Amino acid sequence: MLPTLYGRANCGTFQAAVSPLAPVKDPAEKTIPKKHRDGRVILINDDWNTFEHVITALVKCVPGMGVDEAGQLAYQAHSEGSSVVYKGHPEVCEMVASQLRSEGLTAHSDEGE
Repeated sequence: MLPTLYGRANCGTFQAAVSPLAPVKDPAEKTIPKKHRDGRVILINDDWNTFEHVITALVKCVPGMGVDEAGQLAYQAHSEGSSVVYKGHPEVCEMVASQLRSEGLTAHSDEGE
Protein backbone atom coordinates (compact mmCIF):
# COMPACT_ATOMS: atom_id res chain seq x y z
CA MET A 1 0.00 0.00 0.00
CA LEU A 2 1.17 3.50 -0.81
CA PRO A 3 1.75 6.01 1.96
CA THR A 4 -1.17 8.21 2.76
CA LEU A 5 -1.44 11.83 1.77
CA TYR A 6 -3.02 14.08 4.35
CA GLY A 7 -4.34 11.07 6.24
CA ARG A 8 -6.25 9.57 3.30
CA ALA A 9 -5.31 6.23 1.86
CA ASN A 10 -5.82 5.43 -1.81
CA CYS A 11 -7.26 8.80 -2.71
CA GLY A 12 -6.51 8.42 -6.37
CA THR A 13 -4.02 10.31 -8.53
CA PHE A 14 -2.32 13.18 -6.83
CA GLN A 15 -2.52 16.40 -8.85
CA ALA A 16 -0.49 19.35 -7.79
CA ALA A 17 -1.82 22.83 -8.36
CA VAL A 18 0.14 24.26 -11.27
CA SER A 19 0.27 27.96 -12.04
CA PRO A 20 1.52 29.33 -15.33
CA LEU A 21 5.10 30.47 -15.23
CA ALA A 22 6.06 34.04 -15.97
CA PRO A 23 7.83 34.46 -19.30
CA VAL A 24 11.53 33.82 -18.97
CA LYS A 25 13.74 36.67 -20.10
CA ASP A 26 16.96 36.02 -21.90
CA PRO A 27 19.71 36.70 -19.34
CA ALA A 28 21.84 38.27 -22.09
CA GLU A 29 19.11 40.84 -22.72
CA LYS A 30 19.72 43.78 -20.46
CA THR A 31 16.85 45.95 -19.40
CA ILE A 32 17.87 49.57 -19.86
CA PRO A 33 15.67 52.22 -18.30
CA LYS A 34 14.03 54.39 -20.94
CA LYS A 35 15.74 57.53 -19.70
CA HIS A 36 19.11 55.92 -20.50
CA ARG A 37 18.45 54.81 -24.03
CA ASP A 38 16.75 57.52 -25.97
CA GLY A 39 19.02 60.51 -25.90
CA ARG A 40 19.95 61.96 -29.26
CA VAL A 41 22.15 64.65 -30.79
CA ILE A 42 20.57 66.96 -33.32
CA LEU A 43 22.65 68.87 -35.85
CA ILE A 44 21.07 72.14 -36.99
CA ASN A 45 21.74 73.61 -40.42
CA ASP A 46 23.64 76.90 -40.48
CA ASP A 47 24.78 79.32 -43.18
CA TRP A 48 28.48 79.55 -42.29
CA ASN A 49 29.97 76.01 -42.15
CA THR A 50 31.03 74.19 -45.32
CA PHE A 51 29.96 70.62 -46.02
CA GLU A 52 33.60 69.55 -45.73
CA HIS A 53 33.92 71.06 -42.25
CA VAL A 54 30.63 69.53 -41.07
CA ILE A 55 31.61 66.09 -42.36
CA THR A 56 35.06 66.32 -40.76
CA ALA A 57 33.57 67.43 -37.42
CA LEU A 58 30.97 64.63 -37.45
CA VAL A 59 33.61 61.97 -38.14
CA LYS A 60 35.85 63.44 -35.43
CA CYS A 61 33.18 63.90 -32.70
CA VAL A 62 30.50 61.24 -33.21
CA PRO A 63 31.42 57.70 -32.10
CA GLY A 64 31.40 55.23 -34.98
CA MET A 65 30.65 57.87 -37.64
CA GLY A 66 32.03 57.20 -41.11
CA VAL A 67 32.60 59.68 -43.91
CA ASP A 68 29.70 58.44 -46.06
CA GLU A 69 27.19 58.57 -43.20
CA ALA A 70 28.49 61.99 -42.15
CA GLY A 71 27.96 63.27 -45.71
CA GLN A 72 24.39 61.97 -45.75
CA LEU A 73 23.59 63.53 -42.37
CA ALA A 74 25.18 66.85 -43.36
CA TYR A 75 23.05 66.91 -46.51
CA GLN A 76 19.92 66.00 -44.51
CA ALA A 77 20.58 68.87 -42.09
CA HIS A 78 21.11 71.21 -45.05
CA SER A 79 17.93 70.17 -46.88
CA GLU A 80 15.58 69.54 -43.91
CA GLY A 81 16.98 72.01 -41.39
CA SER A 82 18.25 69.39 -38.94
CA SER A 83 19.33 65.78 -38.62
CA VAL A 84 19.79 63.30 -35.79
CA VAL A 85 23.48 62.42 -35.84
CA TYR A 86 23.75 60.24 -32.73
CA LYS A 87 21.52 58.25 -30.35
CA GLY A 88 22.58 56.86 -27.01
CA HIS A 89 22.90 57.53 -23.31
CA PRO A 90 21.89 61.15 -22.54
CA GLU A 91 25.25 61.96 -20.90
CA VAL A 92 27.14 60.73 -23.96
CA CYS A 93 24.78 62.71 -26.18
CA GLU A 94 25.51 65.88 -24.25
CA MET A 95 29.25 65.25 -24.59
CA VAL A 96 28.96 64.67 -28.36
CA ALA A 97 26.82 67.80 -28.80
CA SER A 98 29.35 69.81 -26.79
CA GLN A 99 32.21 68.56 -28.96
CA LEU A 100 30.29 69.44 -32.14
CA ARG A 101 29.64 72.94 -30.76
CA SER A 102 33.36 73.32 -30.02
CA GLU A 103 33.95 72.62 -33.72
CA GLY A 104 31.66 75.53 -34.58
CA LEU A 105 28.55 73.51 -35.44
CA THR A 106 25.07 74.16 -34.11
CA ALA A 107 24.05 71.03 -32.19
CA HIS A 108 22.11 70.11 -29.10
CA SER A 109 21.05 66.99 -27.25
CA ASP A 110 17.60 66.00 -26.08
CA GLU A 111 15.74 62.98 -24.75
CA GLY A 112 14.34 61.93 -28.11
CA GLU A 113 10.86 60.94 -29.13
